[in-house]
Amino acid sequence: MASDFLRDKRIDSSKLYGETPLKANQYYGYKGDTCPNTKKLADTILVILNYYTLKEKELVKIAESVKEVV
Repeated sequence: MASDFLRDKRIDSSKLYGETPLKANQYYGYKGDTCPNTKKLADTILVILNYYTLKEKELVKIAESVKEVV
């Protein structure tokens, strides 16, 4: 899994939208798998956390690590 790989390299990441399909069902009354695109996107989007204090070499490390996953 990409998030595990990045964590092993000490790169913060998050599945920020993982609960979106559940919330869509809960708040908007969707039944079953009526939001397959939402579920697919929520399962595949990985947020790479960033900070204004990151140095260029840290940004390069993040970019190279993401390329390894892809």
